[in-house]
Amino acid sequence: MRTKRWRRKQQAEFFIRLGRLLDNGFDLMTALQLMMQQKRLWGADFQYIMSELQAGKALKDALKPFVDQKLVAELYFVELHGELIAYLNQLGQRERHHHQYVRKFWQLASYPLFLLGLILVLTFYFVHQFSKQTLDLSNGWIWGWMGAGLGIMIAGWKWHPQLSWWVQYVPGLSDLWRTNLQVQLCFQMGCLIKAGVNLADILLIFEQQPVLRTLRSYATLENAVKQALDQGRPLSEVLQFLHCLPKGIQSLFDVGQTSEKVGLSLLHFAKELQRELEQNILLYLQLSQPLLFMLIGICIIGLYGEFLLPNYQTIEGLPGK
Repeated sequence: MRTKRWRRKQQAEFFIRLGRLLDNGFDLMTALQLMMQQKRLWGADFQYIMSELQAGKALKDALKPFVDQKLVAELYFVELHGELIAYLNQLGQRERHHHQYVRKFWQLASYPLFLLGLILVLTFYFVHQFSKQTLDLSNGWIWGWMGAGLGIMIAGWKWHPQLSWWVQYVPGLSDLWRTNLQVQLCFQMGCLIKAGVNLADILLIFEQQPVLRTLRSYATLENAVKQALDQGRPLSEVLQFLHCLPKGIQSLFDVGQTSEKVGLSLLHFAKELQRELEQNILLYLQLSQPLLFMLIGICIIGLYGEFLLPNYQTIEGLPGK
């Protein structure tokens, strides 16, 4: 059977619907059958998934042709802690929000980016018109800025998953990056501590699924687990090696709570941090359009100073003027 990977929006919808049905008490096969009736366009894909499950394969293996391989690798952690419903809900919301934020950004930025493209066209036009005149274009600083901006936009469009690391060094955006990392770590550690998973089993998953190391939250978790294992610490003390977490979260076990309560507390912290993250992202999205218009203004002033103003000065210096 020929299969095609779902778009990110479809993946988010699948995980959200499946998690909701499982949370309402339906078993996995029944939930998939109900989803197939609701989404008839996905009928062939759901039939393939159900046939794979009936053949004895796990959900992560049945979903491989349709979802991103990093998401499949994350499902291996579900086998460790067993929080399938919580994971599906969290994953579905994460993917849906990503799709919504990207769409919102392009709604706000499409017109300013169109104007920037128009300015770039005008720049080439001025160069063509003035190239035969005695204008000094050697100090074209605007070329550097516009070329760098165009390069960043092209690189971000084509390779944005690989370039996401630079966000942690950008003022303002670094706070969003850190909060998102804290959300993922709180959720992962909450599920693992609640289930009482062994440290060696966690490292085994990383050996089996090295693609997880490309995700910053899992790479951070692996380093913390290795430090705890080297020092003979239990899973509960892994939190002390996650220095990116707030101090209050790192010291949860110091107040004498059980592992189950600490796990639930971490899951609660993850939800609170997620709400804070969503509010901040929406704020930054609203600020993106004014900042782009400010950049447009700078480019227009640069064009005037680089091309038009010297031309006016040349005209004024002609005899009879």
